[in-house]
Amino acid sequence: MIASNLFDLPQAIILSNQTEQSWSDSLFEFLNLSKYSKPCFSTFYDQIHIDDLESVQNIYRHLDHWYNGRSKQLTFRVKCPINGYKWITNIIQSQVFPDKQLIITSRFFDANVVKRGSMSLHQIQQQLERADPLSADPDIQYNPDLVDKVTQFTRIGWFEYYIPDSRTVYSSSIKPMVGLDDQDRFTAEYFKSIVEKESWEKAMLFALDAKPSDSILNQDVRVLVKGEQKWFNVQLEFTFVQTIITRIFGVVQDVTELRETQDKLERAQQISNTGWYEYDVLDHSNSRFSDSWLTIHDFEQGDKPSWSEYLQKVRPLDHEGIETNLEGFLDKFGSSWDKLEFKIIDRQEKERYISNSSRVIFEEGLPVKVFGICRDITESKNFEEQLILSNNDLDALIRATDNLIFVIDEDCRFERVIGTEERFHIPTKDFIGNKVADIWTDPNGIEMTQMVERALTEQVGESLDCMHINRKGEIEWLMVTTHPYKGYDDKNRVSVVIEEITQQKKFEQELQKTLELERELSKMRSNFVAMASHQFRTPLTVIKSNMQLLEAVDIQHPMLDKISARLIREVDRLVDLMEDILLIGKAQTNNMRVDPITFNLDTLIDDIIKDIDQITDDGRTLRLNRCGESVEFTGDYHLLRHALINIVTNAFKYSKGQPNPELTVDYTLENSIQVTVRDYGIGIPNEDHERIFNDFYRGNNVKDIPGTGLGMSITREFLKLNNGTIELESELGLGSAFLVKLPKAD
Repeated sequence: MIASNLFDLPQAIILSNQTEQSWSDSLFEFLNLSKYSKPCFSTFYDQIHIDDLESVQNIYRHLDHWYNGRSKQLTFRVKCPINGYKWITNIIQSQVFPDKQLIITSRFFDANVVKRGSMSLHQIQQQLERADPLSADPDIQYNPDLVDKVTQFTRIGWFEYYIPDSRTVYSSSIKPMVGLDDQDRFTAEYFKSIVEKESWEKAMLFALDAKPSDSILNQDVRVLVKGEQKWFNVQLEFTFVQTIITRIFGVVQDVTELRETQDKLERAQQISNTGWYEYDVLDHSNSRFSDSWLTIHDFEQGDKPSWSEYLQKVRPLDHEGIETNLEGFLDKFGSSWDKLEFKIIDRQEKERYISNSSRVIFEEGLPVKVFGICRDITESKNFEEQLILSNNDLDALIRATDNLIFVIDEDCRFERVIGTEERFHIPTKDFIGNKVADIWTDPNGIEMTQMVERALTEQVGESLDCMHINRKGEIEWLMVTTHPYKGYDDKNRVSVVIEEITQQKKFEQELQKTLELERELSKMRSNFVAMASHQFRTPLTVIKSNMQLLEAVDIQHPMLDKISARLIREVDRLVDLMEDILLIGKAQTNNMRVDPITFNLDTLIDDIIKDIDQITDDGRTLRLNRCGESVEFTGDYHLLRHALINIVTNAFKYSKGQPNPELTVDYTLENSIQVTVRDYGIGIPNEDHERIFNDFYRGNNVKDIPGTGLGMSITREFLKLNNGTIELESELGLGSAFLVKLPKAD
C-alpha cells in the first residue's frame, strides 16, 4: 500500500478467499468514508447507487474463481456529498504470487475527470505503471474517442487570447481561414465580427458560468468570411486564476464541407425516416446522435440522452425486449447485429413504431460503444394494422409500402395474398387454399412455414432475415415478420409481411468489413513493430559484433576485408531501418515519450553543426545564417535535434558535388522561430511534394540513393510533438528548402 499512498491512487488489495482486505488511505477519501471505517464489502456496497449495485456485486462475489492475469473494467456511480452521486471507473486485476496466493487489485478513477480531459491518457498510464511496478504494460488501454483521420485534408488554426492585456497569439494558418491577408493581424474583436451573433452569445453565456472544473466549450459556429458563409468548429479552453478567466485558448477548424455533407445526409435520412447513433457505454456524454435519430425519438436537437432517458421514451410494454439494464442489454446482444421493433411515446402521448438494428463494439474484450441504425416505421406499421383490421383499399395500401402480405388461416392455408404480381414466384391465385408447406418448399420457405406454425400455436410473432435470388438473378435481402391475430370470425390467423431490406443489409455488411479491416490493420502494425524490435535487432547486433571481431584478429586478406566491410555496411543499414520503423511506430501510436525543457535554440544548432562536420566525407560544410537575437524554445531537445539532423543529412545526401547546404535561423518573426535548410541538389518533383512525408515513400528520382523512406515521416511526427510544422519548397534540378516553424517560448 506504500506505493498506492505515495502516488495517491485509490485502490484495494483483496486476498482470494475474500477474508482479508487492505485499502489505501486515498480510497477512503475517494469513497467519501472515514479512514477509521472497516475495509469490507458491505461498506463498499453501501456507497454504490442502487441501480448499479447488482452488476458490481455479480463481479465481486465471484473473485474466488478468477485466474492469474484476468482483468475487468466497470463504470458505476458512488455517493458524493456535494452532488449526490459521481461516476467512477473501477479496474480489477488478478495476480498469482510465488506462494500460490491469488491477489486481487482493485483500482478506482474519477470517470468525470477522465471525461473532461483534465487527466490525460499519458497521466493515467503513468499512474498504472507506478502503482504496479511488476507490469510496465497494464492490461487496460485507453483509446481517445473519434480520432480525426482526415487531418491532412482539413484546415486548422489556433489562437490564445490573454484577457488582462487584450493580447492575442495565433497560428499562421488561422488568418487565411478567417479572410485575413498576410499583413493583417488576427484579433478577438475581428473574430467576433465574423461569428454569427447567436453562436457568440452562447459562448459568452458559457464563459459566465464556466469554472475551473468545467472550462472547455466545443461548438460549431456559422461565420461570414468575405461575404461567404462558412462553418467553423471552435473549441475554447478557459484558464482561471482563482475564479477569474485570464486566458482563452481556441482551436478553429473549417468544417464547411463536412457540414454540407452532413446536411445532405440528414436530408436523405429525413426523407427515408432513418437515423443513426453511437452510444458511449463508459460515458454517455461522449455519445453521438444524428439529427434524424433525435427527431424520430422525440428529443431536442443537440441532446445526448442517457440510457435511462432513452428508456423513458420506450413504451413500458416493450422494456423487456430491450432490457432496462444497460449491462443486461450488452450481455444479451453482444457483438452481433440485433433486430428490435418497439414503440415509443412522444411528448404528445402519440405512439411511434421504431425498427432498430444495433451491435455492441468491444475493445480488449470490454463493451465500449453501441452502434445502431433506426427507422421510423410508424407509417408502415399503421398500414399493416389497417390492412389486417380492414379489407377497404387493402391492395392499394400494400402497394404503397411495397411489402408483400400473406394472410394464413388456422389450418395453415393461404387465405389472402397481397402485393405486386411480378414479385411472386407463382401467380397469386395459385396460393389461395393451398397449404403453406406445399408452396414454400425452399430452405427459406421451410423456416417461414415453421414461423407460421409457431405463431398459430404460441400466438407470438417473430422476424427473420433471409437471402433470396429474384427473377433477374439478383441477390435480395428480405425481412419476414409474422403477426398472429384474431380474425373477424374470432379464429386465429397469421399475417406474414415480407419487406425488402437489401440496402440496409449492404450497409451493415460494409460497416462490419470496415470495422474488421481497421482492427486487423491495427493488429498487424502492432505485431510488426514488436517483431522488428525483438527478432531483428539482436541477430543484427550479433552479426556486426562478429564481423568486427574478425577485423580485430587482423587477418589480412583483400577479399575478406571487402566482404567484411560490405556486411558491416548492410548491417548498419538494416539497423537504421529497424530504428526508423520503431520510431515511427511509437510516434504514430502515441507511445513516444516527450520531455519538454526550455533551452536556447543556438545551443541545439551548434550541436547539429558539430555532428554534421564529423560525418560529412566530401569536404563540404553546413553554412549557418542567423537573423535576429537568439530566443529560448520549450520542447523536447532530443526529438527536435533528431528531426533537424534528418533534414540536414538529406541536404548533403541529395546534393553531392554541389555548393554547401545552408541553415538559416530567423528569430525576427513575432510568434515563431523559422529554421530553413536549403540545398542545391537534385530537387523534388512537384507530384512528390505531399507524398515525401508518407511512410516508406521515396521519390522516383532517388531510387539509386540509399534510404528507408521514413526519415521525413519521422521528422514531421517529431516536429508535431514539439508543436512545430514543416513545409517544402523545391524545384527539380535546382534544389530544395525545408521550412520548420517552432513556437517561441512564453
